[in-house]
Amino acid sequence: MCVLCGVLWTEDHWSEVGADEIPDQPDGTVVMEVHMARRGQRLRDRARRARMASTALRAWGITLQDWEGSSYIVRDRKGNSAVVPDLAQVWEAAEDMLGAPLDPLDPNLLAALRRGA
Repeated sequence: MCVLCGVLWTEDHWSEVGADEIPDQPDGTVVMEVHMARRGQRLRDRARRARMASTALRAWGITLQDWEGSSYIVRDRKGNSAVVPDLAQVWEAAEDMLGAPLDPLDPNLLAALRRGA
C-alpha cells in the first residue's frame, strides 16, 4: 500500500472517539452527513489532545503536532521525526527517539507539569 493510501485509510483509535458519539445506525454505520457535521468538533478535540500530550512530552524534549486530523508528527531536539496514526503510537515513537522508556511518574515530568499548570 502506498503512503497516501495508508494515511487516508485509517480506523479511529479508541482515544480519538468522543464520549458523546453514538452510532447513527443499529449496525454501527455512520451516515456521511452526520459524520461531516461532527468533523469540526472531532478536529477541535483532537487538537486539544495533541496540545496536552505535547505538554507532557516537552519534559523529554519531544514535540507533537497534529497533521491534518489524520496523523501526528513526533519530533525531537535532534531533528528526528516520525509520523504516527494515533496517540498510542506517539509514546512508542517518543521512546524510540529517546532510546529509553518514558516514565509518566518521573519526578522531573511531574514537576514540569506542575509548573506549567
